[in-house]
Amino acid sequence: MNNVPPLPPALLAVIAAAIHATYGPRLHIVAVVPLTDPDWAREGRRDIFSSHRLR
Repeated sequence: MNNVPPLPPALLAVIAAAIHATYGPRLHIVAVVPLTDPDWAREGRRDIFSSHRLR
């Protein structure tokens, strides 16, 4: 997968625990794929800044 190193087992355990704590046992994790596209961070910042009120 584009030479992306595998995620450490401890990180996968943390992700699984967070999903279980949030959604309960009714969801099943099918895959955990690291994002290599930096646009998600830019879009997140845009979303946060657009939610701020101008004074």
